Amino acid sequence: MVTRKRKYEEDSDGVPDFDPRDDEYYMEFKYDSEGDRIAAQEGWPPLPWQTFNYDRLDYKPPTRRRGPPERRRPYQEEWNDQEKKKPDPKKNKIKTEHNDEASSSSDDDDDSDTRSDYEEEETVTSPRYTPSQLVSLFESFYRFLTTLHYASSPSTAPRAGQRSLLDMLALDPHDIKLNKFSTRVFHRLPCFPKGGSVQFDYGCMLIDTTHAEMGFAEKLAEKLLDALGELANIAPKWDNDKRCAWVIPISYPYLGDGEMHLLDTLRGEMICFPGESGDSETWEKVKFYDVAEFFDMKKEQYRTLARIPCRGHPTMQVGQVPEREGKERITDEEVMAQEEEEWGTDVDVQFVRQVYRDHGWPDKFRREECFAYIDDFVSRMEEEGRRESWEWDKEEDCFLEKYRESYLETFNNFY
Repeated sequence: MVTRKRKYEEDSDGVPDFDPRDDEYYMEFKYDSEGDRIAAQEGWPPLPWQTFNYDRLDYKPPTRRRGPPERRRPYQEEWNDQEKKKPDPKKNKIKTEHNDEASSSSDDDDDSDTRSDYEEEETVTSPRYTPSQLVSLFESFYRFLTTLHYASSPSTAPRAGQRSLLDMLALDPHDIKLNKFSTRVFHRLPCFPKGGSVQFDYGCMLIDTTHAEMGFAEKLAEKLLDALGELANIAPKWDNDKRCAWVIPISYPYLGDGEMHLLDTLRGEMICFPGESGDSETWEKVKFYDVAEFFDMKKEQYRTLARIPCRGHPTMQVGQVPEREGKERITDEEVMAQEEEEWGTDVDVQFVRQVYRDHGWPDKFRREECFAYIDDFVSRMEEEGRRESWEWDKEEDCFLEKYRESYLETFNNFY
């Protein structure tokens, strides 16, 4: 064991950098065979900088400052910087200053208070969720949907001989590429590559990340680039060149007023972007949600039938429609008797809710039986011709068939 001595002088602020128990302003330190300082004097406890892990970002120096300035000041400054950058938990739910008025007139299921404000929030330098955490949130939500209107189970395995959507987006002229972190998330995200309804919300469908056709990839790339361009105008802190690498498309708006959902893997947010962009009010329609809170909100909307999904028909956004008062049931004739009304009245919505709950929604939902009843009812409305019925979602059938079956030949020919 080696013993060394070192003399410390008073700092500029008059505070001596030594322990006052040493009469002659000397401090004696002992070092082990590997050169590590182990104690100041016999029986003394180790000084703070002897045992503290300086790699910790939350380091706060002791009130009584000890040690040479070159060992103390850098960590004091680092800690001060970290304190300034430390995110405020209350700011995880920040209202955008532009949306205070818009939120009051929007659907009651929009939950505008979960939107983040890029103008006020501190810059995020590291991902808020790990890839495993993000994938777990998606898997939990998709498993929930399989108990409702999703017929198949999610999968992450790409099909043999086919390129993934990520490969297609990276081609010229779009050149949309993800960074390593987002790529890890992308390849692990579950999806629904086989038949059945894949509606994510009104007018939008989940994207099969394991497989894409050239034409669809081009349409998606155009939508994605338009959305990122709008975000650069909405959010001053959005660096489009760098942030594109953190954004993963989740859903595609196949109807004009459907939403496009983007996952921001850096901020851990789901961005709900209107399908039709470019108008002066686009910024009022864009919503930002913490991804965990977004899925909780969606689950509640489905459970309460504020969103009504149905195979072969567009999802209904009916959070503003009240529940039926009293115990009186709505009959088929009462719905058909609204001869001058378009589909979507309060009676229509309350009738569909009644049918769903009669079939066990949401906990023991008899999906096939319920959808068969709805299809039969809509067909009878069309045959009688007394009023407009719930429209058929022909785009869904086209999407499901061509997108999953006829695109393999296109891929093989292209490559």
